Amino acid sequence: CWVCLVVLGSITMEKFFEKKRKLKIEVMIQFLTFFFFQKTSPWLWNLKLPTDLLTFCKQEISHKIITSRFHEIIQSNFPNHIQIYTDASKSENGFGFAVVHNQTTIKHKLPTITNIFTVENYAILEAIKLANSLQTNNFLIISDSLSVLTTLKNPWPRNEITQIIQFELIDNQKTFKFMLVHMSFYVGIKGNEMADEIASLVSKDLLNSTIDKISSYDIFTYVKNKILLS
Repeated sequence: CWVCLVVLGSITMEKFFEKKRKLKIEVMIQFLTFFFFQKTSPWLWNLKLPTDLLTFCKQEISHKIITSRFHEIIQSNFPNHIQIYTDASKSENGFGFAVVHNQTTIKHKLPTITNIFTVENYAILEAIKLANSLQTNNFLIISDSLSVLTTLKNPWPRNEITQIIQFELIDNQKTFKFMLVHMSFYVGIKGNEMADEIASLVSKDLLNSTIDKISSYDIFTYVKNKILLS
């Protein structure tokens, strides 16, 4: 209750308990699982995120030229890196994400109360886990989530899933690099197309959530909205 009071802020004690009595909602215990980690020391964190490809994609040019440029950048900047593609999708039935490497695909669905930012974080996290299972040491994770990749550069992220990603990267013996792509790159890039299609299907067709641990922000936002609308 006290946590909810902090979230609601201006709602008085009397109004809060009045709304609380009207609130008829059960939050499953798995939704209330929080991640608590000590923050990473700022001097240990330095993630570079090239964005020149994103600017290039926004130009009005053919997909054939875009695809050609994509492969040029891969060959010149990441010649010895294994490519892993990620994508997240939202539908009225929930959220889904996919991770694709060659013929290997990982797919998960999250509850409807999740924020797309958390889903995209999970996609990156699963990509790192997949990389850890492979023998190669150099990996390129390709994503279109500017918000997640930008947040990863922050040594003090608020999202718990982002914190887990940073710890995975710092403690890892493998080398990870990230490429930010525009959604128009999906046409003609097999890995991107596969991740996009699978994520969309998962969000629409998969009946039950396969991941129930979500961020504290998602939980607070969900509970706050339910109370205010009750």
